[in-house]
Amino acid sequence: GANVDDFCRAGDNSKKKWLEIKEKLDAAYKWGARRTGGFRFVGHDVYQHDNMEITTDQDFYIETLTDLEIPEDRYRQPDLDLTEKEKTMVRGLLGGLLWTAVSTQMLLAARVGILLSELSAIGKMSVAREAQELLGELRRNPTKVHYCRIPTASHWQEVTFAALGDCAHLNRPKGGSTGGFLGLCGGPELAKGETAKCSIMAWRSWRLERAAIGTNDGEVQSVVVAEDMLYRMRLLWAEFHGAQADDVDYYRRANNEVKCVPGVLGTDSKGGYDAIHLNESANLGLSNARAAVQAYQLKENILRDETLLLWIAGDWNLSDALTKKSAECRQGLLLFLKT
Repeated sequence: GANVDDFCRAGDNSKKKWLEIKEKLDAAYKWGARRTGGFRFVGHDVYQHDNMEITTDQDFYIETLTDLEIPEDRYRQPDLDLTEKEKTMVRGLLGGLLWTAVSTQMLLAARVGILLSELSAIGKMSVAREAQELLGELRRNPTKVHYCRIPTASHWQEVTFAALGDCAHLNRPKGGSTGGFLGLCGGPELAKGETAKCSIMAWRSWRLERAAIGTNDGEVQSVVVAEDMLYRMRLLWAEFHGAQADDVDYYRRANNEVKCVPGVLGTDSKGGYDAIHLNESANLGLSNARAAVQAYQLKENILRDETLLLWIAGDWNLSDALTKKSAECRQGLLLFLKT
């Protein structure tokens, strides 16, 4: 794997072919520092443990983020309008926090995105204060992303991928809503709707592209994005293992590869679940025609890719933490990260 001047390689040192490839790579360039087991790659510190599990963090980068230099008398007045200089400082801090939020600090993702929207639309001192509080929280409790072994999967086709989608309705300035998804991989228990040891593989918090008229509308939009990421994860895992490699038609091959990997899609929206899974009426029981079109798209994708759609209770939907500011919505994900 390569990104500009960062390179990462892995292989089986007991295989003659891999040793030949390593030798050619070593001879091809004049290399700089080389590290094994623990190293910095594309702005992340990566550690491989004795049991081959992997941890990544950005502690070194977090230390470089600086506090806002705003006079104390202004900082204490949340309703004050920010000056242009102060807006630039806050935007810079939020930009730094955003890099961590999309890389390792998923607990910050929703709040950073919403604050960026509020900075542009409102521009009050309250935004600066919240941004500074986020930095303090990050310094006290930075998240380390851990990729664990899956003891119940004895074959690559028993590794099960899951994606959870959620939406917070009208929680942004000017009527915007926030979508969130979380992608995981675990053992075959996931496909039975059971709890399982999992690794977090991907996450995202974003402003919905289309204004959501109702909660079901927003939930469907979020699950569409979650399903797309689920497709990507399953496809990549199948490609790693050479599934369907003899098919030269890439579109057909990709769809067949995805079916080689179990996939679970989860939502806590009963209305969205019923629209996709149960309803057969013209608009799938949804009041918004655009939402119905996306629900039909989801329905087709789920059938084609043999995806299991599950309704789960709200406090089991870990993607809730990627849609709202409130501390309550992060409790489930916090518990997951701790245990």
